[in-house]
Amino acid sequence: CGREKEADSLAARLDKAITDLGAITRRSKSRRRVFFCVWPQPLLTIGKSSFLNHAVTICGGTNIASSLNTPYPHFTIEKLLLADPDVVILPHEARGQKMLKRFPWTALRASKTKRLYFLPPASEDALSRPTPRIIDGLYWLSQRIHPELEAELKNWRAQWKAPDTDQERGG
Repeated sequence: CGREKEADSLAARLDKAITDLGAITRRSKSRRRVFFCVWPQPLLTIGKSSFLNHAVTICGGTNIASSLNTPYPHFTIEKLLLADPDVVILPHEARGQKMLKRFPWTALRASKTKRLYFLPPASEDALSRPTPRIIDGLYWLSQRIHPELEAELKNWRAQWKAPDTDQERGG
């Protein structure tokens, strides 16, 4: 649409923001194991070829399903129990579901340490779609994986505030 220069500038800015975030999260002493639940019934997660796998890695986590090649594979509850993740990310729609208050979900380390998190509603979810707002989503995810990095993450977020997409479109 004739805005290559602006697009190249935005892409370079986003790449730099992501690189800087990775540098912060790599300073953490731990690489928390993360289960990103795309849908709880049937249980779907993110595999190696999902962009969300890359997001988890940038944010300093290790996706427990990263050995699976498909982007959004089915996952068994048995595998989830064996992996016993430190952090679980769930879809907003799973909020309030009774199954999360029962075994096997209650047996997970993430549940016992109160590290089960729900994505924001779709209208506010900046993580699930790779747009310039991904910076907001990466900040959200990094806070949940590495709360001990709160001050550094806030400074990063202030520096790399996601661009206003309406303004980018000239609106």
